[in-house]
Amino acid sequence: MRICARLKGNRSRRIRLLKLRRGLERLAVVRAQIKAIEQRRAQELKEAPAAGTHPMVLMLAKVMGVGLETADMLVAEVLSRPLRDHRAVARLMRG
Repeated sequence: MRICARLKGNRSRRIRLLKLRRGLERLAVVRAQIKAIEQRRAQELKEAPAAGTHPMVLMLAKVMGVGLETADMLVAEVLSRPLRDHRAVARLMRG
């Protein structure tokens, strides 16, 4: 009985380790993809800093100290929308 319990415990341990390794490999791939996207976005901002919403993104990143991705999201979602009045702003802020 004890031998069966040991083998079963070792097997489940190996399975957990394999799952952990697969998860870490996926995490590494996702981190590499995020890094590539951030580098591409930074390059786009360097190449054409005055195009489109880029000036707002750069100003937000510099003044507020947020990252480029956060600044880009804020500009796209909040600051560059045409809002009719204060009620439209309130609806946007409530979500």
